[in-house]
Amino acid sequence: MRISIKKCFLIAYLIIMLLPAHFSNAFIGACNNIFSLLAMIMLFRHKYRPNKFVRIVTYYYLFLLMMTLISGTMTINIAVYNIKYIVFIACIHMLYQMNPSSTLKTLFNVIFLFVFVDLMTILLYPNGLYTTVTEYSQWSSASVANWFFGNKNNRITWELLMICLATICNSCGYIKKTLYCCIVLSCVVAVFMTKSSTSIVAIVITVIAVILKKYQPQNININWKVFFALYAGIAALVLVGNVGFLSPIIYQLFGKDVTFTGRASTWVTVIKYIKEKPFFGWGIITSDQAIQMISKASAVNAHSQWLQVLFQGGIVGLLIFVTIISECFKKLNFAKKETQFFLFGLLFSLLLVMIFEVEMGFTVLLILFLCCEYINISIDGSRLHKGDFAVEYEKSSN
Repeated sequence: MRISIKKCFLIAYLIIMLLPAHFSNAFIGACNNIFSLLAMIMLFRHKYRPNKFVRIVTYYYLFLLMMTLISGTMTINIAVYNIKYIVFIACIHMLYQMNPSSTLKTLFNVIFLFVFVDLMTILLYPNGLYTTVTEYSQWSSASVANWFFGNKNNRITWELLMICLATICNSCGYIKKTLYCCIVLSCVVAVFMTKSSTSIVAIVITVIAVILKKYQPQNININWKVFFALYAGIAALVLVGNVGFLSPIIYQLFGKDVTFTGRASTWVTVIKYIKEKPFFGWGIITSDQAIQMISKASAVNAHSQWLQVLFQGGIVGLLIFVTIISECFKKLNFAKKETQFFLFGLLFSLLLVMIFEVEMGFTVLLILFLCCEYINISIDGSRLHKGDFAVEYEKSSN
């Protein structure tokens, strides 16, 4: 069995870049930097040309870095870490264009390994593989259960990514339906056992989209602009605290008040900072800086992706960020109905999580990238066997 150098590189690159943060040490950090540098060399060597999605992602992170530099909070670590996001998604796109089939299978295998290990830690240690203690003050603290992916809120994007990959691979005939159903079921089990309210709602929506994707009415067209407008209105109501009508619903469903487990107090503080720099934001801030600004030991970010974007990049950053998301939604109109329905449910789940959590890491970039490519596959299945870049690369090599 022949394994190419590019495939070995991609496997190692994914494992190093996607390894949960609590596994970080000097060795992992060095490997992380080395593989990012190698990926950058590959991009230059093959004269990589980014597509629209990768260009928008690049603009977003470069804009944040520029605002960080202007705000005077730039450090080498911040610059390097955020450039890695650009290099990562660009390298994935280049390798996918060279060999879509191999890249999809490699992504599936690596993500499956991570999700499987996490599920085993949950099943074997339902009360937590280990615990972390947050000191709120000298009088109070809280112990939080953690597993392979971390605490209960660090899991949902992995599960959504796994379901997305499994759906694509099943549609393309790479995995059988039995394995596909087992993967979806295991993702549901992991989320329900860790008892994250937001994640439970998100995974239920995704599973409904999976079950009903072949049975939805064919005459229903999803208007992504109308959906975005409704979603923005609901998100604004929740984040600014005008949620009186939601109070009894939230309490009945989850037994929680409308502070959303203390998030509301963090949102109020973050909104005050947003008002001070509404157009361009404060730039990228570290966890230590966030704790000092928000004055809350447990809040290392805005606890909402949308407020985090406004906090760091202001209205300009928000517009670029929305463009990244809308790039996926705009393509939905051209996809097959079952693809359209499934991806709408998946993206809606992701957007729901973004109201309550800061989710814009490597896993989210992969989800959005795969959504765009799944639409392309549903339009033209031939793209799966040989991408345009691969043909051009072969010509240039000859």
